[in-house]
Amino acid sequence: TFDSYRAVFIWSPGHAGTVTLAMALRALEIPGVLVDFEQTPNHSPLSPCKPARCSRVLSDCARALDRWVRDEYEAWIVRRLQRAAAKVYVHVGHDAATAGVLPALLERLGARLALVRFERPAFDTAWSLSRQDQAGPCALWFGVCPSRDCAAFRPDPALFARLSPFQQTLWMLDELAYQWRALRARARELGARSAEVVWRESMNASAVGVVVDEVV
Repeated sequence: TFDSYRAVFIWSPGHAGTVTLAMALRALEIPGVLVDFEQTPNHSPLSPCKPARCSRVLSDCARALDRWVRDEYEAWIVRRLQRAAAKVYVHVGHDAATAGVLPALLERLGARLALVRFERPAFDTAWSLSRQDQAGPCALWFGVCPSRDCAAFRPDPALFARLSPFQQTLWMLDELAYQWRALRARARELGARSAEVVWRESMNASAVGVVVDEVV
């Protein structure tokens, strides 16, 4: 069980500096803390796949994800902590947010889970993501797409198809921002801690420090 452990999950849409963040956290070598970067069980809902061949449902309202978190993911994290002789698990990366597992994980762990929103301004993030994949967020394995996700705001399919990749990515970021607000509100109800970091031109020590405060 998770009674003897804590977890800190980074909530990020991608292209927000999580690689650098993971490196910085590992370099600190905080005793009793295991830092993973997008480390997940094989063949899990968080594993990369091409959208056209994805059989899983990327959605925070999918019962299959709830069952996976309950039956597999929580136990997998505990095993990772036991092997590392650690008490705090830190998951860095965009996959937990965009795959929609955090609502179910929050319900399981409650106050033993801390959430940190870590991102850049939406315009900068959308520009970066849309330059990497000019087909839009539905072509990204970690993207949120209205045609395959349980999105709160579903645009008309024909209208969405006429948007540029940059505009579609802005929609994705708006959708994820709404999901974060709902997640943070539920965290407060369950007594779980949460924090936010939005860095602009460069990531500095204060941005990393916000995460460290939730870890220690």
